[in-house]
Amino acid sequence: MSFRKGLLELPDSREVEALVGFVPAGRRTLHEWPLSCVELISSEPFGGEEAEGGAVFWILKSQLARASVEGAFYRYAKKIGGHPLLLDLPECGEKAGSAGAKSAGGTEWLVLPYCPGKAEDWTALSNEALRARVRELSASFRPLDGAPVFIDWTDRGQFLEDLEADLAALVSGGGEDPDLLTGEERDELFRRIEGDAAVCWAEEIPVGLLHGDLKGDNLLVSGPGVSNVKVIDWQRPMRAPLPLEEELSLLLTRPESRSSGPFHRLACAAEAHWYAWAWRTCLPWPFVRANAVKYARMCLR
Repeated sequence: MSFRKGLLELPDSREVEALVGFVPAGRRTLHEWPLSCVELISSEPFGGEEAEGGAVFWILKSQLARASVEGAFYRYAKKIGGHPLLLDLPECGEKAGSAGAKSAGGTEWLVLPYCPGKAEDWTALSNEALRARVRELSASFRPLDGAPVFIDWTDRGQFLEDLEADLAALVSGGGEDPDLLTGEERDELFRRIEGDAAVCWAEEIPVGLLHGDLKGDNLLVSGPGVSNVKVIDWQRPMRAPLPLEEELSLLLTRPESRSSGPFHRLACAAEAHWYAWAWRTCLPWPFVRANAVKYARMCLR
């Protein structure tokens, strides 16, 4: 398996077409992001199997960064019996290395049913209604607490260690660089995290599984009722204090919202860490570093 700056090398078309159930005529790119590429590959029952209710859409999702745990996450969910809010990994036949996944050219390709539908619309929700929706979804993830995660911050010491390791790449090396943090900004950020944000790990605050990027765009709604909602994009779930999820969702959905308090500061620090880590390991692009610095400075407001 070959890596280039933390990114997996993509397989060529012949390797992709060897996947069970692949239909070249139906191949269509749905979404691209530096960590993954999602393609519609078939609108027929996958692998020749009939599906209840007629044709099913299938997507092929390439995990372009080795940090993504999505493949392992879905396999864990399947092993424990699935989850009503997750897409299901199908049985892909003998050619697949494991159910719902296939290695082609060193890249893992997830095969998932695609639910035609729209993202859940959060634009009309008040901030409190948005928080309530996130709490509702978060509570439903509890059966998946043992799933693989991108990062585990149930321990505050580990959070501080990870933050210090990755934010070091954002600090100016002595000269004044407006695109980097000054040493004073970095020190002040840690003073605030070690101060008021310490209460986020209070004994009475529960910890558990967080999606980490929970927003309307990552909820597919194909019809009325809870059974027609699927939560997607499990590339970097985390284990951390549970109230962090709603603060992250508010921050990512409404970055202009002037939230405050220790969990808001923790959310800003978590996003700064994510972008700093990504820039350092696998996404060496200026906009990634700029986002890391932006969130770090938001933590100082």
